[in-house]
Amino acid sequence: MKTKMLVVLAVAVVVMAHVVPAGADNITMWDGYGPLGLGPGGEWAEVEPDCFPGWGWDLIGVAATAPAEPGDPWQITFAGGYNFAAGNGDIESGDIFLAFSEDGPLDNPGDSGSWGYDMVLDMDWSGDMPSGSPIPFNIIDISSDLVDLLLVGESINHPWADPYRWSSGGTVVGSGSASFQVYDNAAELEAAFPGDFEGANSLIGDVTLYTLSFEFSPQEDSVLWTHFTMECGNDILLGRTEFPAVPEPSTISLLFMGCLGLVLRKRPRV
Repeated sequence: MKTKMLVVLAVAVVVMAHVVPAGADNITMWDGYGPLGLGPGGEWAEVEPDCFPGWGWDLIGVAATAPAEPGDPWQITFAGGYNFAAGNGDIESGDIFLAFSEDGPLDNPGDSGSWGYDMVLDMDWSGDMPSGSPIPFNIIDISSDLVDLLLVGESINHPWADPYRWSSGGTVVGSGSASFQVYDNAAELEAAFPGDFEGANSLIGDVTLYTLSFEFSPQEDSVLWTHFTMECGNDILLGRTEFPAVPEPSTISLLFMGCLGLVLRKRPRV
């Protein structure tokens, strides 16, 4: 009996520890348009049919990186050959939309209100910037339908391209800044985000790439959808990830003490 209880104790501690988030995850979802790329869903690093030669109009993927310490913010990163800060020609970047329900934007395709999103990061794009520049944004609650969002237009076939920017309505609930980074080639991008954008160097090669990152503090046992596209909607980055419940250290300690008590209780008396 003692051996059996000790096995149960070991398994219980391993299961509880397993739900603590660690490492990073490519959360990119295929947008249903164009050839399949790499990774889950096939959107990571695929090339859209409407994109011009090269990577200047293409978006690569979106990744969620877990914090080094539980309870610290996660990092959400968008990557692409498209210059998030400067845009491309007269085509500007859009805002970043967030949803927290299980099905997110899939709940409201074609909706004229919030399109299934709960918040938007209203980005303050100020033109070309050096690597490492912060890009400020306002955090706007758009969970009500009383908002006006700018749409890409009917010429784009992506099922989830809209919306691309916030226009008016909703409630400003905070502010922050995103980090804009420039990489000379895909090898530098891979080195900066180990495991997140694996295969970029062999697929994309020696072209300038850009990332846009912001911090996000999720609630336990929650879902996050992210959405970004540019004004023309040539490519989109739709991401979805789940944040598991993380037990407090006291929970694991109580579990250990409870199982240990059962072990001692079942020990034969001498």
